[in-house]
Amino acid sequence: MQNMKLSEKNLRNLIREVLLSEKISMDILQNVNPLAYLLGNDWGDDYDEESESYIDFSPSSHVDTNHAARATELSQATGIKPSVIYAIEKKESAHRPSAFAFNPRLYRKYADDNTFYPGVNSVYGKEAQRAFKEAYAMNPSAAIMAGAWGLYQVLGATSLRLYGNDAERFIAAFKDNPVEHSKKSFIAWVEKRGQSFVDLTNDNKHASWVSMYYGAPKSGYINDIKKFQSEWESGTA
Repeated sequence: MQNMKLSEKNLRNLIREVLLSEKISMDILQNVNPLAYLLGNDWGDDYDEESESYIDFSPSSHVDTNHAARATELSQATGIKPSVIYAIEKKESAHRPSAFAFNPRLYRKYADDNTFYPGVNSVYGKEAQRAFKEAYAMNPSAAIMAGAWGLYQVLGATSLRLYGNDAERFIAAFKDNPVEHSKKSFIAWVEKRGQSFVDLTNDNKHASWVSMYYGAPKSGYINDIKKFQSEWESGTA
């Protein structure tokens, strides 16, 4: 007799097909987890604070005002001028150490799971929390690698190795001190990209270095970076 046990992937795929058969709009299903839709809009919002993967990713997470000292410290560690580091931090996280975004496209890649949030690249806020919670339950390492973490929004694909590729150590370190976690991750990212990235930032080659850091030379991103650099240089940071 055939094994009838459903895998987690197959179960989520089956739920999606059932919802589609009930004429639920694909526009809706592309932007929510099918399990979340089936169980109601509040699914995933109530995190168990005792659970291994619980992290407070709420928008109200405190702002760390030591950004000037941090920019100077990381400038000494990386060779990048402090105005750029300050600008990256302000743009990426608004100086919130527990800032978080999640990339289902990367999770699909790292977990080899084409059924996870099909067609969706990035999610934020509560949807990022829901996506991360489900992903972590299935594949902790892939979930971490697909997250953008902390002050500089460095992907876990870069920073997980700092914790011996151990998902539990990574989560524990981020919970314990997201500022230090963020700094270590940023330094690791710069080291991986090498001196060429450092030189591009210091020479104000914004289109080039933003493409490396953000993934595309978006004019809005570049304009914000320039504005925040001006804040630093004018002493108003």
